[in-house]
Amino acid sequence: MKLHKALKIKNRIIGDINRIKGLIQRDNSKKSDKYDAVAVSGYFVELDQSIDALISLKSRIQIATAPISHKLLAMAEYKGQLTWYPDLSVKDGTYEETNYRTNAVVTEQWAAYFTQDMVDAKLVFLQKKVEALQDEIDEHNATTDI
Repeated sequence: MKLHKALKIKNRIIGDINRIKGLIQRDNSKKSDKYDAVAVSGYFVELDQSIDALISLKSRIQIATAPISHKLLAMAEYKGQLTWYPDLSVKDGTYEETNYRTNAVVTEQWAAYFTQDMVDAKLVFLQKKVEALQDEIDEHNATTDI
């Protein structure tokens, strides 16, 4: 099977595990006249089997992605920066602000190293890097057998 298919199956198994956990949480403890120990024990068997299948599949995926692990790590870091840069304060220049305790208007001088234009350029640069890496990763996932 191709790696991209294995990744879809992994996500499906994770969904199944979450569904089974929900059933266990819902049915584990009930009034004794509505309790079905057989059903709950079956959920635990199904949960254990799904977790074993997930571990096996994730191990195979990890081995198959080893040649591109540096690309996966780089992409994660670039995506982290893409969420950080937009929150960076770029306040620069003279601003009038109201002190809410005293209601006095205060003029303050602000300075910033990064301007909004610099942040915007950095975001474009990072987005292009992420897209290029994603293309390389997609190609690997589509052509690699596990």
